[in-house]
Amino acid sequence: MDPKLPPKDNETSQTAAKKVAELLSMPEHLAKVQTIRMNLVTKRSALDAQIKTVVQAQLEEARSGLEMMNSSFDIVKGVRNNFKTIDELCKECQSLIGDYPLVKRVSTARSNVYATLREIGRMLAIPERAEEIKYLMEDD
Repeated sequence: MDPKLPPKDNETSQTAAKKVAELLSMPEHLAKVQTIRMNLVTKRSALDAQIKTVVQAQLEEARSGLEMMNSSFDIVKGVRNNFKTIDELCKECQSLIGDYPLVKRVSTARSNVYATLREIGRMLAIPERAEEIKYLMEDD
């Protein structure tokens, strides 16, 4: 155990030493050291390439996500500004109409009268509808 290495690196070194000991457990394996080394270098290169590809893909996804967030923030700012404009215009319209509360009450009263007249028309039509239904029932 090397006291200079952090615990994780020391553990990694021990694992690597065990792996090398397994690969070179017999004297005839020493002749294959170059072949084993080349195989390990090839595997490492393949792993490095895979890691690089994955990291690049994740960076691209993160970059895309950030761009979408910035775009969303811009849209939210635009909507917020539009709501402010609408609110200001509504306040401006209210101040232009001096008797706004009275106009609003009259408009509500007119809507209520119209709805009441519609309902009265429906009620007055009930006898005629009943007569039609009675006539249809007698025909059957």
